[in-house]
Amino acid sequence: MRCYFNNATISAILSTPTALTSFGLKSRYIPHRGDAIRAEAQILQHVLAGLAKWQPQVKTLNLGIQYNGIISSDLFQNTFDFAQLTSLKELVISNRTGGEMIIDGSFHYLSWCPINVFDRLPSGLECLQLRPNRGPVELNKLADLICQRCICLPEALRLECYTIEPHLRPLKEVDQAIDQSHIFGIEKFMTQCSLPRLIYVQAQHSMGGEESSLLSKTTDVRRNADGSAGFAMSTSYETFQWSAKRHLLFGNLGRLV
Repeated sequence: MRCYFNNATISAILSTPTALTSFGLKSRYIPHRGDAIRAEAQILQHVLAGLAKWQPQVKTLNLGIQYNGIISSDLFQNTFDFAQLTSLKELVISNRTGGEMIIDGSFHYLSWCPINVFDRLPSGLECLQLRPNRGPVELNKLADLICQRCICLPEALRLECYTIEPHLRPLKEVDQAIDQSHIFGIEKFMTQCSLPRLIYVQAQHSMGGEESSLLSKTTDVRRNADGSAGFAMSTSYETFQWSAKRHLLFGNLGRLV
C-alpha cells in the first residue's frame, strides 16, 4: 500500500485490523521542504504510538528508513520509544541512503551506526536485524555509544547484521582495514555489552558476465558462553557460482537461527 502519511492516515490504517501480529513501513519520499529528516522522525514516532495504542500485540516490525540521520544523529537521541511495544519480538531496521563517511587514515568508506534504535528497546525483544543499504555496520562505535549512554540491552537479544560490502579474498588494503575494524567491533560488542549472540553476514556480488557471476559470503557468529567472561566464535567464508538472475542477491539474505 502506498499513501501519504499523516496522523489521520496512520490512525486509520493501524486502528482497522483486529489482531495485527506484524507491520512494515518503508519511507520513500517525505514531502516536507527544508526539514524532511525531522518530518520522517515524526512519522515514525506516530507509527510507534499508533501501534502501541491499537496493535499492542504486534510481534514483528520492519522499518525502512529514508534518512539515515534520524537513527544515527545525536539530535534524535531517545526519540523512538520501541519499548512501548511490549509484545515485540523481532525488529528489522534498514536504510535507503548511504551511511556516515568514515575517514581512517588514507581510507574513506561509508559506514552505518544506527545508535538511536538501541535507546529504548522492549525488554522482551529477541531479535534485532540491521540491514544497511551500503557499507558495514559500525559495531565498534555502536558498542562505545551503548556504554556511554548506559543503555541496557534486552537479556535475550540476538543482533543480526546483513550487509552488502566488498570482502572477496584476497582482500584489498582498504577492505582489510574495514574487515579488521568490524571484527574488533564484534568482539567489543560481545565483551562490553554482554550480548547473548551476534551474527554478522557480508555478501558480495561480482561484476562478471550475465550468464555466471561470482557470489561470496562471510558469516561471523559470536555466542557468549558465560556472560562477558568469554564467548565462542565461528567464521565461515564461501564463494560459489551464481547462475540465476543477478538482482536476487539484493533480496533477503536469509535468517540464521
